[in-house]
Amino acid sequence: MQVVRGSVPDANRDRQVTRRLIDAVESTGEPLVRAWTPPKQIAFGRRDAASDGYERAEEIALERGYEPIEREVGGSAVAYTGETVAFAYGVPTETG
Repeated sequence: MQVVRGSVPDANRDRQVTRRLIDAVESTGEPLVRAWTPPKQIAFGRRDAASDGYERAEEIALERGYEPIEREVGGSAVAYTGETVAFAYGVPTETG
């Protein structure tokens, strides 16, 4: 199992790191765990983005110093304070 740690200061770069790690698990077939401190942000889910008031929620996030991003999965918003410790576990799956 590969263990990855370390953080990047920008939410978009952080998402790129996660995407590369997902691709690595897919291409190598080796499980991976990542431990890191995501940058300060509010990660909205698709359901949030489709809700009334979403634009106002983005404005409020920005007013309070949180970068609003939209994630591909999940339901409700998740706030990362810049000091949150996050863990991700990736395992290969069979497709077909």
